[in-house]
Amino acid sequence: TKYVVPGEVIVLDLYVGSDNRFHAAKIEQNTTNANVSGAVAVGTDIAKAAESAAAQTTTKPATTTTTTATTQNVSYATGTIGSKSENNLIYLNVTNQGTMQIKLDANTDMSNGKVALIGSTYKVGFYNGGDGYLHAASLYYLGDSSLANANGNAGTVVEDLYGTVKSADMNMMTISIQSDSDMKVKLDANTDTSGCRVLGAGFKIKFSVQGSVDGYLHATKITDTVTPTVTTTEGSMGDKGTIANPAETTYITGTPTADSTDDLMQISVNGQLMKVRLDSNTKYYHCSAIRPGYTHYLHVYVGTDGYMHAADVQPMDRYAGDGSKINTNSTATFTGKVQSNTVNDTLYLKDSTGSVMTIRLDTTCDCTGARILRDNREIVVRCGHGSDGYWHAMSIAKK
Repeated sequence: TKYVVPGEVIVLDLYVGSDNRFHAAKIEQNTTNANVSGAVAVGTDIAKAAESAAAQTTTKPATTTTTTATTQNVSYATGTIGSKSENNLIYLNVTNQGTMQIKLDANTDMSNGKVALIGSTYKVGFYNGGDGYLHAASLYYLGDSSLANANGNAGTVVEDLYGTVKSADMNMMTISIQSDSDMKVKLDANTDTSGCRVLGAGFKIKFSVQGSVDGYLHATKITDTVTPTVTTTEGSMGDKGTIANPAETTYITGTPTADSTDDLMQISVNGQLMKVRLDSNTKYYHCSAIRPGYTHYLHVYVGTDGYMHAADVQPMDRYAGDGSKINTNSTATFTGKVQSNTVNDTLYLKDSTGSVMTIRLDTTCDCTGARILRDNREIVVRCGHGSDGYWHAMSIAKK
């Protein structure tokens, strides 16, 4: 063809000229919508030879029939990953050369890049894929951060978490999980990104994590997916957390925050905020209610609703009593607000007259009606008189 018109599909043989720009050695009409162009030459001397050869020959170069790259047909370009990029196709914005569309496939070497981060700079090796697209032979990340060390990863892998990426670099992702809390997760050399080759803010992903000696969660696998929608209203989430295999639980230590609700505990773990579902299957050891601000041990797992669920909860100290001192024949009911000096084994309740009562907490107390003892939360407490002279809570419900 002697000229091209807007909208026409064409095939180009490209090479890099001495001015470091792409030059077209040959242009053909793509009537079959299949790329039949040949090898791409790289570098000043080779480019001149390729240009000369293209001008002298009237036969078509050898057709690229597979997406396997060779040293003879790989060229390189440096640019930033554009916002239109998706899992198998990147838009590479090359300075002074426009935007290139390059496919990512199973043969793309991403060992030095792991994922294509939107807005980040890469050196991309590409070649004619034979399907009408350029294909990436390799992606080399040129950013400042580097992949974390995977040698310290240990413990149970927590699978099938869902979230939306808030920010990401080659070392760390901040993910907003579906319960609206943020989780910081590191990428490392062992992270399987074959199901999510492009990553950026707003991307919805499914991921698995594992603990590490560096104190962070590391991503073991990431896939591109749609985050399921669930209800987060307190007390209305239902039970979708039955453990299919107890061996799939993992152990965490953290501090519940004051934003926790009766069925969704917000817990700070190594400075990262996680949300863990409390359901009717959750077991409580040495406690019945949960007091924010105190360290707890939890065994957690991923439920069928995609949430992290607590298999069991146990405070680190100030264990609740065993209920043996309660006289169930001497009872009374009190209404008031939880005071700030409340601890795991003792509830301080301020009634409407301003008086503050001291009520002991036991493992036998039924707290299904108000599990989280937040400051100033108004609750109704049914008590039995104890042989130790204190009132002991037999049940707690929200007002």
